[in-house]
Amino acid sequence: MAVQSPADRWAWVEVDLSALKRNTRKFKTLLAPGVKMMCVVKSDAYGHGAERCVRAMHSAGADQFAVATVEEGVKLRKAGIEWPILLLSEPPMECVQTLVDYDIMPSVYTSEFALALGECAAASGKVARYHLAVDTGMTRIGVRREVVLELRRTIDFHRGLECAGMFTHFATADAIDDWDFALQLNRFNEAVQIVREAGLETGLVHCDNTPGTVLHPECQYDMCRVGIGLYGLQPAETTAPRIQLEPVMSVRGRVTRAIYPSVGDGVGYGLTWRVPKQNMQVATVPIGYADGLARTLSNNMDVIVNGARCRQVGRICMDQFMFAVDVNNARASLACVSRRSMSRRRRERASLLEGDGEMSVMHIPGHEHQGPQDVTLEEIRAVMGNCQLCPLGQTRTNLVFGVGNPNARVMFVGEGPGRNEDLQGEPFVGAAGHKLDSLLSVAGLTRDQIYIANVVKCRPPGNRNPKPEEIAACSPFLREQIRSVWPDVLVCLGNFASQFVLRTEAGVTSLRGKLYQTGHFVVCPTFHPAACIYHSDWQPLLESDLAMVGQWLRDNPPGPGKE
Repeated sequence: MAVQSPADRWAWVEVDLSALKRNTRKFKTLLAPGVKMMCVVKSDAYGHGAERCVRAMHSAGADQFAVATVEEGVKLRKAGIEWPILLLSEPPMECVQTLVDYDIMPSVYTSEFALALGECAAASGKVARYHLAVDTGMTRIGVRREVVLELRRTIDFHRGLECAGMFTHFATADAIDDWDFALQLNRFNEAVQIVREAGLETGLVHCDNTPGTVLHPECQYDMCRVGIGLYGLQPAETTAPRIQLEPVMSVRGRVTRAIYPSVGDGVGYGLTWRVPKQNMQVATVPIGYADGLARTLSNNMDVIVNGARCRQVGRICMDQFMFAVDVNNARASLACVSRRSMSRRRRERASLLEGDGEMSVMHIPGHEHQGPQDVTLEEIRAVMGNCQLCPLGQTRTNLVFGVGNPNARVMFVGEGPGRNEDLQGEPFVGAAGHKLDSLLSVAGLTRDQIYIANVVKCRPPGNRNPKPEEIAACSPFLREQIRSVWPDVLVCLGNFASQFVLRTEAGVTSLRGKLYQTGHFVVCPTFHPAACIYHSDWQPLLESDLAMVGQWLRDNPPGPGKE
């Protein structure tokens, strides 16, 4: 949960990155195999914070991103975002150098702009990629379909240009069996066909927007552009039955004043609402139209207090509004909206790993609060960098971070990299990896369904056991990996992994054979597959443990956001 909470005001915004990831994955499941997903993050990701949203979306399967202005694209590049960025318009020609410098793909629909872009790219020793925008009927941006081929023949000679995509935008994709939608689609299909028959490159072809992705799978082409739905808002009533979305943002405030006015007392400017009966409590919250709460909503909206709806009353002020609570009937408890109580609940949620104590949190830049699935694995790896926190950093060949499905229900935790892992930079390769692959089927799993990490990320010399100080130096990274994946099951391979997760000194021989519940997680301690290579009598025991995990998974279907 990412939180923006000014210290000098009892009003704040919460952005649930876990919900954002789950929404992203839901849209991803709608796409045919091989179809890419472009997430629209214009206007600071619809006000949710573009940088953190981009990282969360990418970890959930997004391939490319789209912005509205050059400034938005540059800001993402300066924040270290390296994935493809499309500018959803053709900007002024004065921006071409910036586009080239920051590798931002503009939409192109005039030859003047395209040639200026190509000249700038060629002078810089680069090739500028662009997407050709086609106006098929929305009459907003794009080249008219009748002159698509003429435009392409005018600009395609330029060695500084490369067509990376071709797209249009539907005006009525939220409608079913709509004549205008069908007309736009036919026009776009014709434009694509004309370009291809002329032997010209189209790049990635895309036309489905958010409602189109839900309602019109026949239009997916090479990529779909998804915007408002990612943030939990249905683009239309027609999409609601097809996909269930979770709100990502919530606006919260603390009651700053609560009184029992007399019957007939008025509230707010113009006294547009009056107290109708006794035992009505009127409370004030420090949020108003200067914060974007439209004044036209006055007397026409509700707030939620402790899960109960309460009516907003009186005109919304510039920086405050009021709401009423019928004390005789309400379930609302005004004290429950304090920021302090929200913070405590976040801390309780974060302590689940160790059950009887708080899970220590390594600060990840850009995250004030780090709940489950809030931080991406890429962000954790970036913090590790060229880690030198213990002497293993001096003797390793590669740092072995982890690999696998970032949304896995099952996470395997090993002890440390071996020789092959150290050479290749990935866990469980070579003989141990082949052994693991053959064992996963016992639990009904495949490699692409699990995530794998180790207690220590660097190979101990000679494959010796990791020392306590090495485990202590590396364990914060493993904790953050577990928090990021937030699996249902942790399979601990060998003594050190089992002892670390279960906080025990007992050996795996005595621990194995049953499942342990520790907070959110089900933990299965078992033998390391590599050990079974030398102790063949252990393999049936390891298979039995994994079969137990498989049965638990079948008995406990995945929750929201898990595969």
